[in-house]
Amino acid sequence: VVSHVRVARQQSDILAVRIPAGEADLLLGCDFIVACGDETLAKVAHGRTHAVLNRQATPTSDLIGNPDARVPRESLTKRVEAEIDASQLLWLDATRIATELMGDSIASNCFLLGVAYQAGWLPVSDEALNRAIELNGVGIDMNRQAFAWGRIWQANPAKVEVLLKRDTQFQDEPTLDELI
Repeated sequence: VVSHVRVARQQSDILAVRIPAGEADLLLGCDFIVACGDETLAKVAHGRTHAVLNRQATPTSDLIGNPDARVPRESLTKRVEAEIDASQLLWLDATRIATELMGDSIASNCFLLGVAYQAGWLPVSDEALNRAIELNGVGIDMNRQAFAWGRIWQANPAKVEVLLKRDTQFQDEPTLDELI
């Protein structure tokens, strides 16, 4: 699934629903295969587009139907790296991190949103994003927490990785608010 999201101060500033070729400011790639696809990469431009991309590949019907099929990770990664400046590109295993933190892989979407926000690549306020999560009405607490964890990860990935590796037998685990 590819969604085009346009942000403007006023609705009248948005002249088209779809992002034209080469005019994406941010690519938020929740699935590796889709993010590396032709349709997606047609929207990016070297020097313009920032990208936060999940390394996790959701199996396509081709992969499920053919047990010998493999995701061509190296060639797909090279395609993305040829289109997006390295200083504006961030790869991470958002599915693994969000699942370990939140217990649900779907949290990876808002986790990536938090990473992009904290990197300064989203021209929307924290309040507006949290309000959008609320208005969506689905998994509000989980999505807000995933967004916050994405921000924390972007600010200090090593600290989050240490938290993921520590012994889960502790009884007094810090809450997300305490960690923030």
